[in-house]
Amino acid sequence: NDNSFYVRYADGEKAPDYAFFRNYNSVFRLENLRPKPQTVEQWELGYRWKRKSLTLTATPFWSRLANINSNPQATEADGVTLYYPDPIYNMVTTYGLELEGEYRFTERLKVRSVFTVQKAVNTIWKVFVAGSNGSADDSYLDFSGKDADNNPDFILNTTLDYRLRNGFANLSWRHMGERAGNIANVITLPRFNQFNFAAGYNFSRTRSIGLNINNVLDSEGVMTWRGWGVNP
Repeated sequence: NDNSFYVRYADGEKAPDYAFFRNYNSVFRLENLRPKPQTVEQWELGYRWKRKSLTLTATPFWSRLANINSNPQATEADGVTLYYPDPIYNMVTTYGLELEGEYRFTERLKVRSVFTVQKAVNTIWKVFVAGSNGSADDSYLDFSGKDADNNPDFILNTTLDYRLRNGFANLSWRHMGERAGNIANVITLPRFNQFNFAAGYNFSRTRSIGLNINNVLDSEGVMTWRGWGVNP
């Protein structure tokens, strides 16, 4: 068909992050804290337009990840007695649009591109801060409404592909957009590009050769950031 549509809805659960189980290390927590699964809710609306040499697809989406667990722990004013404030359950909401296109120049040569623009927001995000006098002066930092960390605003992946009867060669361009480096949005990680090349040839059913060169232009980019101590 020249035109096609679909609607997809997903509602599921997944295990808490590793950090939950890493801190699941006391008798009190084993007896009083039960793992609460994270919830994942997602909507997608897809539209595809197809011609002989060209295919275009547009997919707006919305998703929400909830029950992102944090288990605070602190020490009373005596400097010895541990206490455990109530768990914090954070939430991140993401919405955006994915555009995909493929154009076939010839039977052997084609280009395919996938572009995503998105916005990820901390719907609820709080961080516990222990005071100096036990539970009496504890506080919380509230970063709700700020951009979620490590979620790029743009992602682009474009590949030029050439096929032979017994071989292939392709060149891809990947663009990673800028994104918040931490929950407080104090740091912004810059956008960067990367080019990769791959080629291969089959001499027979049992003999072949391949070549892969990642980051052809030796570009540099920061994928993530982590600071010392509290990292809001």
